[in-house]
Amino acid sequence: MSPLNNSSEESSGDSYFHEASIISAFAFLVVLAVLIIFTNGSVIYFVIKKQYLKTPTNIILASLAASDVLAGALAIPLIIACNFKYSVCLAMDLTSRFIAYSTVLHLLIGTLDRYVMIVHAMKYRCWVTKKRARRALAFIWVFSASITLIQLSWINILSPNNPSPSTLTKDLIYGLVCFAVIVVLSLALMAFALCRIFVVLRRQILKIRKQKRSVERSCRTREKRIQWKAVVIFATMLLAFMICWFVYFLDGIRNDLQIDFPQKPLWAEIVLLFLRFTSALVNPLLYTYIKKDFKRAMNLPFLRFDQDDRIQSSGCAQNNITAGSCL
Repeated sequence: MSPLNNSSEESSGDSYFHEASIISAFAFLVVLAVLIIFTNGSVIYFVIKKQYLKTPTNIILASLAASDVLAGALAIPLIIACNFKYSVCLAMDLTSRFIAYSTVLHLLIGTLDRYVMIVHAMKYRCWVTKKRARRALAFIWVFSASITLIQLSWINILSPNNPSPSTLTKDLIYGLVCFAVIVVLSLALMAFALCRIFVVLRRQILKIRKQKRSVERSCRTREKRIQWKAVVIFATMLLAFMICWFVYFLDGIRNDLQIDFPQKPLWAEIVLLFLRFTSALVNPLLYTYIKKDFKRAMNLPFLRFDQDDRIQSSGCAQNNITAGSCL
């Protein structure tokens, strides 16, 4: 994305409004960055400090939170700096790409975790372990960094804003391949997994309603309701990613193709800029205010569990403790 200072041609009469708009946008970006760092940092803190949060699913969410922290700690400051010093624009673009690739891959592994838990429930504890989750997350970080930094092999670091025709061709191939393989393919896999999960959950809930024992039916209904909430969280995060990042990728491909489009007005550039990093704030808010274990960790008065609800939940957990044993 081009710096905001170059987003549109302003007449001398509108220069004051243009400058004031940019300064206001930067101020709100700083606020957004602080909120992103605080919310995601809180998620990481809770997962580290609370033993009951150290599940494979929450480890994945903590890793996603660490990736989102980079949006507030690196990407947004670099975007602001890019408007004053062009030499940091390359670092800004590389950071944004890394965050985008890391985010979509984290969402993919989180969705697959839910898929195995619900569709292959009896094998979940065998297939999904903390050790395997950490290995998968390490791969995501290394892969995202490698696939981002590989651009430096053909970009002229000394003059990144004046690419040669061969550099533009390589950028175009790189952008199309990464968008198709990493983004579109991951989103397609997640969409398939989520559709399959919703079908299986609905079938299981209908089967539970036919059970005669009221206690068992109540416990299993509660369990499925929790699983349903978790799936809705990942589906919402997937939707947020698509809304927030798709324009960024499409703009990059359009620039590589050198297609001339009407210059976007300043307000549109600002909206799209905020939209790109909204997912980094939406993600932690979703699972901290919806997932029961995070609500318990936060221990806020308006999120606190009812004591009877906790007792019933623990009783249901004891009834299901033998499920998913490895043989």
